[in-house]
Amino acid sequence: MPRPRRNPAPNDFVEGEEPPLPSASATTKPQPYSQFSNAKKPGHVTKKPPLTHFLCIPLVTSLSRPQLETSLQRFRDELGRGGESGEVSVPEKAVRPVGTLHLTLGVMSLAGEERVREAVELLQGLNLRALLAEIQTTASAPSPLDPPTQSAPSTKSTPHLPPPATTTSADGAITTPVPPSPPAPQLTLSLTSLYSMHPATRTSILYAAPSDPGNRLLPFCLSLQRLFTQRGFLLPDDRPLKLHATVLNTIYAKAGGRGGRARGGGGIGRGVGAGAGAGTGNAGNGAGAADGTGVDPVPDRSRGHGPNARAPLRFDARGLLERFEGFVWAVGLRVDKVAICRMGARKVLDEGGAVVGEEYEEVGWAGFGWD
Repeated sequence: MPRPRRNPAPNDFVEGEEPPLPSASATTKPQPYSQFSNAKKPGHVTKKPPLTHFLCIPLVTSLSRPQLETSLQRFRDELGRGGESGEVSVPEKAVRPVGTLHLTLGVMSLAGEERVREAVELLQGLNLRALLAEIQTTASAPSPLDPPTQSAPSTKSTPHLPPPATTTSADGAITTPVPPSPPAPQLTLSLTSLYSMHPATRTSILYAAPSDPGNRLLPFCLSLQRLFTQRGFLLPDDRPLKLHATVLNTIYAKAGGRGGRARGGGGIGRGVGAGAGAGTGNAGNGAGAADGTGVDPVPDRSRGHGPNARAPLRFDARGLLERFEGFVWAVGLRVDKVAICRMGARKVLDEGGAVVGEEYEEVGWAGFGWD
């Protein structure tokens, strides 16, 4: 009996993860290897191109930052209180800095500054407000599959309405001007609750989910994702897009030290074990990158990201998920722009050289121009 086909998993990549390669067609015949051909030798593994950038919606603005900072601090406090009683095995460094919060639409592998420039030109050539207005018009239009609403004949007299204004062109054609579409209202969203990227009993990534009153955010993001994929800038990904704001990822925290190694116990989050070695990313370590550039190395996407991640630290997050169910991280968060960012968060330093935050470098962005 043939095995039933599984639906593709939601697109849950995060910064630094590469989408899975599409499966080869069953009808494709393998080509025989020849020493005189360009075919790869059996067993040869083609090296994947490095991920360099990602397309995203930044979530941090001057208005949203206070809300997000307060919410993340409460989240850190919960982890700290649990750690003192031996309940939580997640180090605070796993919590993402407020400046890094974003919604990822796709990842890129751009070879050379010319490709980066082309991707930025495509983004900055878009009219984001017009694109959003098109989505709003499409969403509000009645579906052709819906039957027309039938109403009983009205007994009230219908007031006489003047005929629509018409114009006559030079060739005698009579046309009725079409009124312009109303401008799209500002796109605002909320970040709520806490979810796990993996089974909650053994996870390494937790995130907050966005929602918007008009349900325009996802169609808008899908339009951008489709355009940049068709132009060859985003790596193809057949999984449904799952918009999420990562608030915790253990790949950025070492598996040793204070609160670093998983411990048993109950309560908020019961640790289930830590792998050998430390995470490849050092976000939040306060010391800058090893090369002195202030840029964190991009975590190994084969280890710390995605549903099949092999992060150095996994834990039982059921208690945390219950405690933050329905929690509002931010409300009324206005989407101001879409950006192309470089992989690897940069340290933000004050005048004295102390680390005061982290953020991703925007190589290009396009704004909505609300103000």
